[in-house]
Amino acid sequence: MPPPKNPHERAKNIRFYWAKRVEYLVSEFDETKHRLRVLAKAAARDGCNPPGAAQIKELETLQAAIADAREQLQKAEKAVQDTVPGVQRQRAAEKQARQQAGREAIEMLDKFTV
Repeated sequence: MPPPKNPHERAKNIRFYWAKRVEYLVSEFDETKHRLRVLAKAAARDGCNPPGAAQIKELETLQAAIADAREQLQKAEKAVQDTVPGVQRQRAAEKQARQQAGREAIEMLDKFTV
């Protein structure tokens, strides 16, 4: 399936990819860390071999991959915001203005007491 021609839709697809990539890497990191903790506890309890340097390096590699993926996700989030069509951007600004007016009205009404 080819990527969408609409820049905003394409940016949203890229953001979705990086969000899922971060989710996957975090899951892999958590599972790897748990597995290494189990090995370390077994070593402490039973005298087995503890996790080796290569296994620790795997955890460090995953940690670096997560940091990179999160950076890419932030860039993708910015791209989505930067490609919002003008009409949507205008509607969002109008909605925000109405919300602010509503908050101000609440503050004003809260000042009335009996």
